[in-house]
Amino acid sequence: MNRKLLVVDDDAAVRRIIGRILRSDGLEVIEAADGDEAISLTESEKPVLVVLDIHMPNLDGIATLETILELDPAIAVIIITGDASDRRAALALERGACDFIAKPFDLDHLRRSVESHLFLRGYA
Repeated sequence: MNRKLLVVDDDAAVRRIIGRILRSDGLEVIEAADGDEAISLTESEKPVLVVLDIHMPNLDGIATLETILELDPAIAVIIITGDASDRRAALALERGACDFIAKPFDLDHLRRSVESHLFLRGYA
């Protein structure tokens, strides 16, 4: 069963932390440093869930979210942001993200959100 996740953040340390935690839960994790790479990996690797930073250079999280969901509307996308009051986080939910988590985030909260959305899509 495909339990491949894509972690997208321009901060390599954040990607490593999230990746390490989710791999320890038995998930396959691939990583992207920006929106363009995320879109390319979505096309080639077919992840079932994406953890996506909203603030990135070049292609931001909203544009990346929209393109990912155009490629596959069934992908669960969890938005992470350093600004919980950011209007773009609310916009991301309106545009199809399934959850949003503010940085610094509780790793257990992230784990629960990932597992919940995998379960809802039949990947638990």
